[in-house]
Amino acid sequence: MRHKNNSLRASIATSIGLAFLIILVKQLAMLPWWSFTVVVFALGLALPYRRWNLPVFGIGFLVGFVVWAGANTLYGVLYQAELFDKVASVMGLQKIVLLLASGLIGGLLTGLSFLAGKSVVFQSKPEVGGIVPAK
Repeated sequence: MRHKNNSLRASIATSIGLAFLIILVKQLAMLPWWSFTVVVFALGLALPYRRWNLPVFGIGFLVGFVVWAGANTLYGVLYQAELFDKVASVMGLQKIVLLLASGLIGGLLTGLSFLAGKSVVFQSKPEVGGIVPAK
């Protein structure tokens, strides 16, 4: 009897967790397009890239460029590039230029927000009159 009670509790907890996850995902779909920068900023706060001695902006830019350009390419393939063609014709651009421009915008936003998160974490103490304060 005790085993069934634990199994029932686990099922209820799983169902509540799944319902919460579904509600959360639905709410995330309603966020504005730039809301990913908040997540990237938080990742900049949390991830320890400082000890790896890698360029923080470069990593953020590369990831953002690949994700945005890749997503546009994927959506273009899935939907026969109808929307992509319309946007390119309205803006008077070639499709490849539009693809690179969207990757550039995504890369800049991602790189800057990642760099901002890292800057908050590794902020140095201000110098007063050229003298570094004692620790």
